[in-house]
Amino acid sequence: MGSTDEMTTMKVPSWFKDWVKAHKRGDETMFEAWQRISGGPHPGEVAGILSDEDAETMLDRIEAKAESAAASKRDLRDAFDDS
Repeated sequence: MGSTDEMTTMKVPSWFKDWVKAHKRGDETMFEAWQRISGGPHPGEVAGILSDEDAETMLDRIEAKAESAAASKRDLRDAFDDS
């Protein structure tokens, strides 16, 4: 495992980056925000556990859930706007 000073680039969908940025506290780095929000261990501790296929499936499910939640919120807002 690399040192804590070691940095790398990770490609994520733009919607995910925007979501983390929206939940980031002023004093946090993007990584710190992601780690806090996910409640998970340091990524280096779990790297390689999932196959690329499993990881892609998980990302697809997370994205679908996020889209569903956003649609539900829009529907609720629209219901109030219509009344």
